[in-house]
Amino acid sequence: MSPVPPCPRRRAAPTLARLLLTAAPGCTLPGFVCEDAAQCEGGQCQADGFCSFPDAACESGQRYGAHAGAHSGTCVPGSGSSGTTAASSSGSEAGDGVGSSAHASTLGSSDGGNSSTAAGSSDGTTGIAPLPEPLLWFDFDAAAVDGVPNRGTLGGVALCSGDACPTPVEGVQGMGAAFDGVDDCGQFAYTPALDVPGGLTIAAWVRRTMPASGFQGIVTKPVGTMAYNSWRLAMTDSDGASAHFHVGLVDDQGGTIEVPLPAGQWSLWVGTWDGAELVLWQDGVVVGSVANALYEVDTQGVFLGCDDEGPGIGIARFFSGELDEVRLWDRVLDDAQIGLLAGG
Repeated sequence: MSPVPPCPRRRAAPTLARLLLTAAPGCTLPGFVCEDAAQCEGGQCQADGFCSFPDAACESGQRYGAHAGAHSGTCVPGSGSSGTTAASSSGSEAGDGVGSSAHASTLGSSDGGNSSTAAGSSDGTTGIAPLPEPLLWFDFDAAAVDGVPNRGTLGGVALCSGDACPTPVEGVQGMGAAFDGVDDCGQFAYTPALDVPGGLTIAAWVRRTMPASGFQGIVTKPVGTMAYNSWRLAMTDSDGASAHFHVGLVDDQGGTIEVPLPAGQWSLWVGTWDGAELVLWQDGVVVGSVANALYEVDTQGVFLGCDDEGPGIGIARFFSGELDEVRLWDRVLDDAQIGLLAGG
C-alpha cells in the first residue's frame, strides 16, 4: 500500500500556534509535538514528544493519539512510563471562568485563568491553564456497539443498541459519529456528579448535514415529567437552523441562546453557565450571552443525540448530523481554555 500523504498544517491564533493540526480526508497528521502532559488533554507526553492515551489493548497501556504523525494509532512500545501525566482535578470547585461582564472574542485570550485546573497552574509555554478532566467525554474513536464509551472521569458508556447506535465517520479528532435523526441515541445513567450546581461547560463539535427540522437534541439533561431540561445543547429550525443552548427549570423557564448553525462544516459549540450567566461560543468566539440564575435538576441521566420528552412520548428529538468530542465539565472553563478546544 502506498504511503498516505501528510496533512496540511492549520494555523491557530498566536498563543495557540504550537497546538493544532487538523486532518484532511485521505491524509495522515504530521504530528503535534508536546512538551508536557497538560498539552495532551488527559494523556501522557511521551519522550519522543507525542501524546498517548490509555489503552488496555497495548502492552504498555498507552496508545499514540491521532496527532502523533507516523505513530498515530499505534501502541507505545515498552512500559509507556517515560512520559509525563497530568494530575486529575475531578471534584474540585468551579473557577471564575467566563461568567463576568466582558468576554474575550479571540482565541487564546485570558481573563486571568480558572484556578481549578488539572495541574493547578498555567502551562509554562503558552500561559494557558491546562484543561481539567471532563465528567463526560464522548470522542467516538471506539466503535459504538452497545454504547458510546465515556473517556471522562465518570467512566461508563452512553447506552445504545444495534441500529440505534451512531455510525462512525471521520471527525475533527480521529473518528466522529453520524446520527441519523431517526432513532440514534445514547443514554448515560444518572449519577449525582451530573448535578453540577456550581456551574458547567458543555462542548461539542457539530456538523449539520441536513436541514434542521424542529428541535433536535445534541446533548441534554431532562428534568421533570414534561419536555424540559436542566440544560441542553441542541439544534433547532429557528431562522433556518440554529444552535440552541439552555439552562433552566422544570417548567422550561431559564436562559436560552440561539444563533445560526452553519451547514456542511464542522464548528465547535461551547456553552458555559456560572450560576448567573449563560455564554455561548462558536469556534472560540462569544456569540451570545444572557443572565440566568434559574436551575433545577433531578435524577434523570444525560442523552446524546436525542432527548427524553417524558411519559407518553419517551425518547425523541433525534439529532440529524455529525458530532465529535462531546464533553461536559462541572465548572466554567476560562476564555483561553475554550480557545484550546477551538483549535481542534
